[in-house]
Amino acid sequence: MPNWSYIIDIGGSMATDKKIFAVIAAANPDALGAKIASEFPDLNLLVGTGQWLLIGSSSMTTQELAAKLEISVDKSISGAIVLSVGSYYGRTQISTWEWLTAKMGDTNAVAG
Repeated sequence: MPNWSYIIDIGGSMATDKKIFAVIAAANPDALGAKIASEFPDLNLLVGTGQWLLIGSSSMTTQELAAKLEISVDKSISGAIVLSVGSYYGRTQISTWEWLTAKMGDTNAVAG
């Protein structure tokens, strides 16, 4: 069984120049995964089949990210949903929380 943990976001809003996005493939996750890897090589984390966390600039919108990933064009590589994350909480592998903390520099997050 993986080493799972909860994380508690006690900081309220995340004041940073970065933003967390969640991308969920609705079709063709392999093609979308390849595009994500090429556009965000060190700023993506596969959290489940067809599900990624990405780190983008704080000024990037979900529509801009969708365009960058070629999912908002007529001949898109995949259908997908792009979400901007304002806060987070949950239970998953500790490595996910460590990745978020490292990428976001979130000193207010506490794993428990």
